[in-house]
Amino acid sequence: MTLEEYCDFVVSKASARSLRDFESAVGTSGLGIAGEAGEIADLTKKVLFHGMEFNEEVRAKFIKELGDVMWYAAFLARVVLHVKLEDVIEANVEKLNLRYKAGFTTEEFMAKEDVKKE
Repeated sequence: MTLEEYCDFVVSKASARSLRDFESAVGTSGLGIAGEAGEIADLTKKVLFHGMEFNEEVRAKFIKELGDVMWYAAFLARVVLHVKLEDVIEANVEKLNLRYKAGFTTEEFMAKEDVKKE
C-alpha cells in the first residue's frame, strides 16, 4: 500500500462527524494524535519505570498505537492541510538535514538559541 492509498483508506474510515467541517477535522486530528501519543507514552512509562517486560506482546501494542498515530497524522495531512503525506515527510527530511547536517549531537542542540533561553 502506498502512502497515498493509505490516506484514501483513512478518509474512507473517518466518521461523518470528523469530516463535517474544519473544526471537527482539526479537532479529530489534533486531539487524536495527542491521545494516541499519550498511549505510547504510557507504554513507555510502564516499560521504563513499572517493570513491564518489553516482549512481543508489548511490541505489538506499540505497533498498534503507532498505527493509530499514523492514522491521525494521515487524516491531518489529507483532510485539514490538503497536503500529501509524502510532502510532509519530505519537508521533515529537509528540516532535519538543515538542522543536523552531521546527525544529532547534544552539543549542537544545547547551542541553539531557543534552548539557551530556557
